[in-house]
Amino acid sequence: MLEIHPNVGLAGIAFGASLDEVQQRWGKPISIAKNRKGETVVTYPDVRLTFDDVGLAEIGVAPEANPIVVGARPLFSKADFERLVREDGQAQQVLGFVILENLGLTISGVHDGDTEQLALTAFRAGRWEPLRDQMKPFRTAQS
Repeated sequence: MLEIHPNVGLAGIAFGASLDEVQQRWGKPISIAKNRKGETVVTYPDVRLTFDDVGLAEIGVAPEANPIVVGARPLFSKADFERLVREDGQAQQVLGFVILENLGLTISGVHDGDTEQLALTAFRAGRWEPLRDQMKPFRTAQS
């Protein structure tokens, strides 16, 4: 189980932390690479951390990590996913992701039943701003 704290971080690592701070806490990663934006992507078992010029910007979590957010397991429970959508209050959709900006989360694979794409990413405020004009409101049957 991996508990994500919306707009804060996870497992003692806060958004904005440096790569050195993460490695001091979590040890040596499986890999370190660059993404197409030139950001550093660090991989640990079932977790990918993305660092930009400010520090830790995104925390991507695989289903195998059993992520929990505010007591919810949104990758395994449609009801939990829908609860988080309601709690966020302004869910958006873009590029196959449901963006819960108020909670600082993206979730994929749950809303469309595509279990091959199950993923949850926590992000620092403003991270999805460049795609704002492409976003469309997202609603569940319950919202």
